[in-house]
Formats: sequence, structure tokens, C-alpha cells
Amino acid sequence: MIVRSVGLVHLRRWLTNGPSWNATLVRQLRDLTGAPVVECKKALESCNGELDAAKALLISYGERIMQKKGQRSTNSGFIALAVSPDQRRGAMLELRSETDFVHQLPVVQRLGQRGLELLLNEGVVDHQNLIWKVQDELQSAITRTDENITIQRSVCLQIPDTCSSGRVYSYLHNHARVGVLLGLSAPSPCGRQVAMHIAAMRPQYVSSADIEPSVLRRIQLGSHTSASDARAEVNVQKPSKNESKARLETYFAEHCLLDQALITDAADERYRGQPRSIREALGPDVSVFAFERFAL
Repeated sequence: MIVRSVGLVHLRRWLTNGPSWNATLVRQLRDLTGAPVVECKKALESCNGELDAAKALLISYGERIMQKKGQRSTNSGFIALAVSPDQRRGAMLELRSETDFVHQLPVVQRLGQRGLELLLNEGVVDHQNLIWKVQDELQSAITRTDENITIQRSVCLQIPDTCSSGRVYSYLHNHARVGVLLGLSAPSPCGRQVAMHIAAMRPQYVSSADIEPSVLRRIQLGSHTSASDARAEVNVQKPSKNESKARLETYFAEHCLLDQALITDAADERYRGQPRSIREALGPDVSVFAFERFAL
């Protein structure tokens, strides 16, 4: 505490040492740009106290910082998601940083919120376009945190206009390290449970109808080789119908959402002995449009 207090005293003296505009404008410039105090004062001194000129100078400084820190690895971060009030649209993005605690800072949270607003409310669907539109917020976050921060990927899930009763459900898991968006054709009391299931079980397809024929062929043969490797398939012994059927059923249960047993039923006494499939839990009147799963 003593060392910190002495440091603050020296900082105040340094800020007030010089022209009368220093202390006030340094704070204003820092609020505008997020640049360090030392860089703000240097910029003002170089521009003779002209706030706009100093701001422009610090923008180029921020760009240099972004380029310099862009080489650093980003092994931490969080998933941000939001759903529109009418539950017709959902947006999700993966924001990466160098350390865990950084994503809790307001400047980083504002970056995530701005990205979600663009996806949900302003019709931005292209990821590169999103990055371009949040450049100011991204630069401010990098400058203030002194870390490399990136928006790794983003997605917007929207219910088609032809389905008036469709709804989007969402779920965040493991301290926002896993996020899910789920689009259903109608409201369902199991919507959030299914989203939780997707977070835990990581299905790759909605149903077996979404699997490419070449993939199905390899599963039936029990081959993990590429479909283009004809020589490998020739050497694989043709399985019986029962073997092929069993292999497909196993694969569907592991990778197809509708064929998986709802994981939350394991904690429900009504279904503990015989958990429902996702298809059974949703019922015949509700279909799955699509789902998106992000994980760090």
C-alpha cells in the first residue's frame, strides 16, 4: 500500500507538472481512447494540447499496439450469446484473450455486447464485416488490457419467416466456456434442456438425414478411411446387414441429436430407468431447425 501510494503521488505530480491543460485533457483523452496515461500525455505534448490531433495520434498508436500484440497466443476467453426478446433470433460469438481474468473487465464485456448487438439488431452476418465494425471497441479493449484480444468466430441463428411459432433457446455452461443456440419450430418446455444436452454431448448433426452418403458408407463398412481411398474399401470385408445396422445405430446415437437420450432425464426419477430420446422429449409437433455449439 505504501509503495502504491507513493506511486500515485508521483503520478499526480507528473500529470500536473507542465501546462495547465495537462491533467484535465489527459483524463479526457484516456477516456476517449483507452490509451495509457503516459501515452496520452506524450500525445498532448506532441500536439500542443490539441485534443482532436492527440486523439488521431493515439489511434495510430492503438493500431501499432494491435499489430504488435496480434502475435501473442490467446488461450483463454469466453462465449457471449444473446437472444432477441421475441426469441426469433439468437447470436453468439467466441472472444479470445491471453488470460482468464481479462474477460471480466467492463471494456471487454462492452466489446462482446457490441458484437452481439450488431449480429442481432443490425443484420451483420459476415464475420469479417463484424470484425471491421467493432474495430474501435476492439482497439480500446487491447489498449486498456495490454493483451491480445480477438473475436474468433460468430454466428446468428434466425427462425425463418415462414415459421411464425419458431423459437430460439440458449445455454451457457462452464463459466461461459461453452455456448449453445437451438432453433425449434415451436415453443417447447424442453427447449433449454435440449440446449443443455447439446452443450454436454456435442452432437454433430440434427438427424441421420443430415449425414453425407459417403460417411454412411464408411460407417457401414467399419472403415475410417477417406471415401476417395477406393483401395482401402476393397480390402474391407463386407459386413452383414445386422452388423451394418448396429454400426449405424451406434453412430446415430453418438452423433445425431434426435437419436440421443436426453441427458437431463438421468436426474429425473420419472425417466431414470428409461430416458427419452430428444425426438420423444420434443414430441411430434416440434422439430429442430438448427443448432450451434461453441466451446473454447
